[in-house]
Amino acid sequence: MEFFEHGPEKFVVMEYVQGEGLGHQAPTGKRLELLRDRLHVLYALKPDGADIGPVHCNAAQMLGRARAFYEGVNGGRFSGVLQEAYTEAIARLASKEALHLSEEPAKRVFMRGDPNLANCLWDGERLYLIDFEYAGWSDKAYDLADLTEHPQSLGTDRKSWDAFMETFALSEAERRRYSASCKLLSLFWLGKLWLSGSAPFGDAESRAKFEMRYSRFRQPSRRSLSLVGLAPPKLRAAAARLSAWLRTT
Repeated sequence: MEFFEHGPEKFVVMEYVQGEGLGHQAPTGKRLELLRDRLHVLYALKPDGADIGPVHCNAAQMLGRARAFYEGVNGGRFSGVLQEAYTEAIARLASKEALHLSEEPAKRVFMRGDPNLANCLWDGERLYLIDFEYAGWSDKAYDLADLTEHPQSLGTDRKSWDAFMETFALSEAERRRYSASCKLLSLFWLGKLWLSGSAPFGDAESRAKFEMRYSRFRQPSRRSLSLVGLAPPKLRAAAARLSAWLRTT
């Protein structure tokens, strides 16, 4: 990878590489270890001589996007605990913890800006990070949350991601920021999968994605929600647990 300038334009250039994206593959073992190693190298980069600006979408901007999404949805079409959960999500996005994400982090690192697993290519032996279109400076805690909470990361279990995270030795402040970022990004993706369209669920694929998102949405007990079949009673119970989690964390 090289950084260079041509007149007023600035570029990050990579050669073409072959491989299969890790998206939806539930990477574990060697692939997850290689991803960890590549990110450590990326976060240590200091592209001297290249005037690179902030990342395309940082934590503060994502907070704005999530707020705009929820505020733009017609919450009146829901009732009962679904309406309650929707209202709690709006409140969560206005909480002190969320507002903390609007502050500039103490330490910035270089990152891709689109860390989802589809942009991690595996050729059977090596792992390549690609797609630096949105690259720039931001904070490590948010970037890691953006990776682990992305829908393409749902196949890897939470225990594996927790072990992965421990290798980055986040400070106490960074851990708090990571936790807040995870909640923000969970709300964003949950909203995209749950509230999009004319009904809470549009098709079987949307329901399956919603189930996966709920199972990753962190509960105090750290147990996954069971939404098999998504029958109305199960859906109401799940929404009630989401509401309770939002009020108590």
